Amino acid sequence: MPEKFSTFEVRTSSVARLAAKARSHSEGSRGLNLLALTTEAAALAPELAHTLAQGGGTWVVTVAPGVLSERGEVAGMPAAVGLTLPGVKGAPVLETSNLAQFGQELAAATAGGSAALILSSADGRSGSWMATLQDHLGPRQAHVLGAGTSPGHEHYVAGGGQVRSGR
Repeated sequence: MPEKFSTFEVRTSSVARLAAKARSHSEGSRGLNLLALTTEAAALAPELAHTLAQGGGTWVVTVAPGVLSERGEVAGMPAAVGLTLPGVKGAPVLETSNLAQFGQELAAATAGGSAALILSSADGRSGSWMATLQDHLGPRQAHVLGAGTSPGHEHYVAGGGQVRSGR
């Protein structure tokens, strides 16, 4: 298993540079990786996801109004921050049909005691899937960490040569 996680920041509007930076930090890892783009780089997300899908590991590509790393906040320019988690396995769940179904799928994914990182659009719709998640978890507990993302942008899960998208 690779050593430990790493973080990175890159300020560019080039898909090639973003992908190269991401790959240099994941080093072919079979782990789970997160790449958050600023709103100014949002148009790059689909192509970037397809590029990263051809490498190792699973990449979650999302868009946020601003991004933050240990070097500070970046907003108002094309940029991205990334987190690589070597050896961490993930079962990405995307909202592709409706919010209630998303809540059910998230409950199923966390049923065995797994934790969840939730990227949810900051559009005020989270209440319905959160209620469904609570209903389906029942007395079980799930460790959940989340962040609001830019409304109207897709999230992408890229890996194994495939890309899936949802909200």
